[in-house]
Amino acid sequence: VPLHLRNAPTKLMKELDFGKDYRYAHHEADGISNMDCLPPGLIDRVYYEPATRGYEAEIRKRLTAWKSLKRKKGSKSV
Repeated sequence: VPLHLRNAPTKLMKELDFGKDYRYAHHEADGISNMDCLPPGLIDRVYYEPATRGYEAEIRKRLTAWKSLKRKKGSKSV
């Protein structure tokens, strides 16, 4: 788990930078943060490719829009 996603309930964990630079997407104006949540070895993988028909076509549009926003914000995991 990347350090910025780790909980830091103790002083030691805070000193080890657990949770440092965490960005809560719901606090962002558009609801999207530039935070990368996957470890470097998994960033470039595609885990889901929606179809171009039915409701998956709508999902595809939304995923494309979200990926575009994350790219504009400098995220690597899109």
